[in-house]
Amino acid sequence: MDVLGILPAPVSARSDGGPPFAVSPGVRIVVDEEPDAVAVAVLVAGRVGRLGDFPVAVVHTDDGTPGSVVLRLMAEPDATPEVIRRLLPTLGIPTALPPELAREAYRIGVTTDRVEVLAATAAGLVRGAATLVQLVDHSTAPWPSVPCVTVVDHPRLAWRGLQVDVSEHPLALADAKAIVNVLATLRMNVLHVRVADGVAWVPDVLEEGGAVASGFAELQAYAAARQIAVVPEIDVAGGRLDDDRLTEVLGRVAATTRAHVVHVGGRVGGAADGPPAHRCGDRVGRGADDVVAAGAVVMAWQCAATALSSARHPGHLLQVGDVTDPALAPAVADGAALVLSPPELDLGVATVTLRERYGADPVGAVEAAGLPAGAVLGVEALVGGAHGGTREGLFLALLPDLAAVAELAWSGSGAPGWASFVERVALESSRWRDDGLPVPVAVDRAL
Repeated sequence: MDVLGILPAPVSARSDGGPPFAVSPGVRIVVDEEPDAVAVAVLVAGRVGRLGDFPVAVVHTDDGTPGSVVLRLMAEPDATPEVIRRLLPTLGIPTALPPELAREAYRIGVTTDRVEVLAATAAGLVRGAATLVQLVDHSTAPWPSVPCVTVVDHPRLAWRGLQVDVSEHPLALADAKAIVNVLATLRMNVLHVRVADGVAWVPDVLEEGGAVASGFAELQAYAAARQIAVVPEIDVAGGRLDDDRLTEVLGRVAATTRAHVVHVGGRVGGAADGPPAHRCGDRVGRGADDVVAAGAVVMAWQCAATALSSARHPGHLLQVGDVTDPALAPAVADGAALVLSPPELDLGVATVTLRERYGADPVGAVEAAGLPAGAVLGVEALVGGAHGGTREGLFLALLPDLAAVAELAWSGSGAPGWASFVERVALESSRWRDDGLPVPVAVDRAL
C-alpha cells in the first residue's frame, strides 16, 4: 500500500526495512514533564495498551533501551510562529509552510527498537499519535508491531470540521465523544454543534446545575485533549430570543467556549441555503457585535456576508455552500476567511456517493468562481437530522464518508487516489467496528 495504510494520506511515508517494532509487554511511552505532552502520552498509552491488552507505562526518562515510544514536543506551549517555523526543518518540512498548518506538523521515525514522534506543538503530537496507531499491524505474532518507517506530514487546510445539527435530535454525550474520537483518528480538528432554538438550548446547556451543562463542559475538555475545537452555533435569525436576551446568551456562550469561535446565525434547508438575507444579516450583525464584545471570533453563514466587516468583526469566518454568491468577493476583499460546505459534503444527502464525495474539489470551485484560494481556511462536512435520531443512523451517515472529507481537507491534491483510499478506508472501518461503531459492510459502495 503506497502510504502504508495511513488515512488521510500523509505528505511522505517511506518504508525503511528491517524487523518491525514489537508492541509487546514492556513497551513504554517516554515524554517530558510538559503537561500538554503528558496528556498526549496518557492517550497514547491507553490506546497502545488496548491494542496489546497489557498496561503501558508513561515515564519521563529515556534510558535508551529497546521498547521506547518517545513523544517529543520541541517548542514551549507559548512558542511564537517564528519559533515554530525555525523548527520545521527538524521535521523535514520547508519553513515556508504557513503558521496555522505548521502547528499540526509532525514526524514519525520507527526502528526495530524505538519509535519517535516529533512535533513543535501538542496539536502536532496528537496528529502524529493518531497516525502511529494506524501504523500498528495486528496480523503479526506473537504481538502487534509497527513497521520501520519514516512519516513526514502536515495538513493542507487549517479548518477540517464536521457540523452536527442537534436541533431536531439531541446528541448524547457518549455519542458526541465517539464522534470526537473519529475526528481525532482522521486528524480533523473542529466539531461544530448547531442548535436551532436558543431559548431551549440556553437553560439546558448553560444554566448552572443543569445536567447537560456539565456534559457540554466535559465534551469541550474531552475534545481539547485531542486538539479538537467545539464550535457552538446559535440561531439568532430563526430563534425566539429578543435582543436583550440574545446579548446575554451570546456573551455567555462566547465566554464559556474554549474554541473562542461562536457561529452566529442558523441555517435553513441545504448547505447553500440560509435565512433570507435581510433577516439573516440584520440580526446576525447585532449578534456578531455581542460575540466580539465578549472576546470571541464570529462565524456565520454566507447570507450574513454583507452584515459583517473586518473593522467590527476582526478575523470573521463565513461558512459557504455556494461559492458563486456575488456577496463573497467583497467579503473576501474585506478580510473574511471561508469555510466551505458545498452540497457534496452534506453527509445527510444519501444520493451523493462516497466516490463523488472523495472527488469533490471545493477549493477548485472557489478559484473557478474568481475568488482567491488563499481565502479558504478549510472545509466542513454537515450531518443534519436525516439520521432519525438513532445512534446507528448517525454513524451510518458519518462513516465511511467522513473519511473522504478528511482526506480532501488534510491531503488535498497530494492524496494517492480512489483505489488507495478504498483500501485504507476498509482498514480504518475495521478499527471503527472494533470500537463498537456502526459502519456499512461495503465501504466501496460507489463502485
